[in-house]
Amino acid sequence: MKAIKPLTLAIMFLLFNSLLPALQIKIGAGLTRPSDSDFRSIYGNHAAIFESQLSLNIIGPIFAWAGGEMLSRKHEIALIAESLQTTHFGISAGFGLNVLESGKARIILQAGAQQFLIREKGFREKIDLSSFGFSSGIDLHWFFSTRFFSYLACRYTRGDANHAGRTIVVGGPRLVVGIGLNI
Repeated sequence: MKAIKPLTLAIMFLLFNSLLPALQIKIGAGLTRPSDSDFRSIYGNHAAIFESQLSLNIIGPIFAWAGGEMLSRKHEIALIAESLQTTHFGISAGFGLNVLESGKARIILQAGAQQFLIREKGFREKIDLSSFGFSSGIDLHWFFSTRFFSYLACRYTRGDANHAGRTIVVGGPRLVVGIGLNI
């Protein structure tokens, strides 16, 4: 019985150690062009977006990922001294494929499901909406070493939320730059 404990610890150490190079963390910021025309008419054609992502290699070039994103915009209406604010959160998960690896560069395709959470404030009321949709994209990673890299991502997200009989298109195309770490 005493021999089982060290053997179990050794197996757990080897399994955990084998996962370490497979974990990847990314954080980035960029611009998105929201798909909803009402959003663009109030808040402008573009919005800053911030994202984070955790990836885990499954087998060969295939990996699973989960991530989050946020954008927030405010608009002041001077004529009536009122401000409008929108905040969008996205939680997503899916699978990816390392398509090409050459020297310090890597090209990645990824797709998955996304849950959008939207909060609109203004005119003394608050509206909370949610929508289920998808996220897809292509990333270009540039490695400075085996652990550190920068990335450029072109992504598209989409979901439809319903409010007061109207469909609100959530998401849109985006361009993100960021940094990453292989743990």
